[in-house]
Amino acid sequence: FDIYCDFFFFQAEDGIRDLVRSRGLGDVYKRQVLPLASLAPQTPRFQASAAPTTDELATHALAFDPAGRWFYVNAGNTVYRTRDGQSWQSVNFSRSFSYGFFTVAAPGVLFRSSAGGADGGAGVQRSRDGGATWELLAAGLGDLRSTQPVVATSADEAYFVSRMTGIYAWQAQAGRWQQIVAPENGYSPPGALTLAPDGALFLLGYERMRRSTDRGATWSDVQAPVSGGFLLGFSADYTVTQTVFAVSGGERPTLTRSTDGGLTWSATGANLKLPSYVYNLKLLVEPDVLLSLIHI
Repeated sequence: FDIYCDFFFFQAEDGIRDLVRSRGLGDVYKRQVLPLASLAPQTPRFQASAAPTTDELATHALAFDPAGRWFYVNAGNTVYRTRDGQSWQSVNFSRSFSYGFFTVAAPGVLFRSSAGGADGGAGVQRSRDGGATWELLAAGLGDLRSTQPVVATSADEAYFVSRMTGIYAWQAQAGRWQQIVAPENGYSPPGALTLAPDGALFLLGYERMRRSTDRGATWSDVQAPVSGGFLLGFSADYTVTQTVFAVSGGERPTLTRSTDGGLTWSATGANLKLPSYVYNLKLLVEPDVLLSLIHI
């Protein structure tokens, strides 16, 4: 696979400026991402380690993989896993990935995307064998920095939300990412992307939500659940009930529900008290359970 490295050059000529206007020679720098095939690839491996620290757990993300019964903790540059909470393994991505996001897409199928920073990001790492081996997926991306975890149902149906160049769908046969949503401007992400169990995509901005039922080829506007909120998740029997849950932000967050696949919304959980300014909330989906929430 390709290895990518950042270069900076002086930008001085008219007609090639970014959004920030140049005021003279060397005043503005422009980032270019170029493949360097000669660099040795990173080969991350899980190894025995200590448990994640309390400080790391403050910004962690949780995931569970039924293949091998692994419970994952994503913290900074490192992904930890355990089966029993006593013995731990970890893999560190700091050689090519800074802080990033972790996804369990299917049994044994893992994704790690780079949020980027001073290093400019590195795209996506994918494992098809529960983390034993990893491969870099970066071809086709105009921006290697992600704003959220990869959303995926399998190794080959996956979506990447970049910081500045829109949303991409993985094209398995071509072996590269293809843009499906272009950015509305050059300085903000397109929104939060969520993938429903039936393959529908939901793209939620601050006051606008769009839905696609054809893997991002076309989009239609639907009613946004709440301003400044986020989609929490889907019921275990979503393909039958079309039930979606969302949470508002703010000092007094509320839970809302849609029973028609996100077309209309109504308040629910009147007796449910959520923490103020809640953001790290997960919906645990199990058959025969109406609603189970965990606050991290």
